[in-house]
Amino acid sequence: MMQEQFKNWWESLTEREQILTSLSALLCMVAVIYWGIWQPLANNLENSEKQMLRVEQTLAAVKEQSLRLLETGAVPKSSTNKD
Repeated sequence: MMQEQFKNWWESLTEREQILTSLSALLCMVAVIYWGIWQPLANNLENSEKQMLRVEQTLAAVKEQSLRLLETGAVPKSSTNKD
């Protein structure tokens, strides 16, 4: 019944109104895809990349500090090999 009502409504529109309605629906679909799917994914990817960079920087700093501690003899070398 709903389809029949829609079909009757659609056929009551002029060709110009049908084109404008179709273009509006297409534009709405593109907007939903962009702001509802693409933009959140792109933002999450960017945030993940920033977080990974911070973690890599922290790892490099920790490695550098551990090398300094080993060089100064503050930590015995045998205590670093706990496998």
